[in-house]
Amino acid sequence: MWAGLEILSTYTSETDARIDMARLESAGLIVRLATDNCGGMRPHFDLDRGVRLLVAPQDLEAARELLKPAPPDSSHWTCAACGTQGEPGFDACWQCGRPRG
Repeated sequence: MWAGLEILSTYTSETDARIDMARLESAGLIVRLATDNCGGMRPHFDLDRGVRLLVAPQDLEAARELLKPAPPDSSHWTCAACGTQGEPGFDACWQCGRPRG
């Protein structure tokens, strides 16, 4: 059934695996989730054995690229609401709470 698929990543949480699975599927990749937790009856097995995300070999590099974390923004910014100087890496103004952008 899953012959020929390769392990892209292994997770200790099925939820985390499903989040990445949805990201890949939204990009058009075919992704399978493999668990050894007895159909959910033994969820603690996920910590031991892991939840594996599988993709076709030809999609492996594209999948890795899609899941690569975005580099942190290293530029200072100015809050549009109050004019306070924002620090890199913060998504909201510390003074008024307005989201960056």
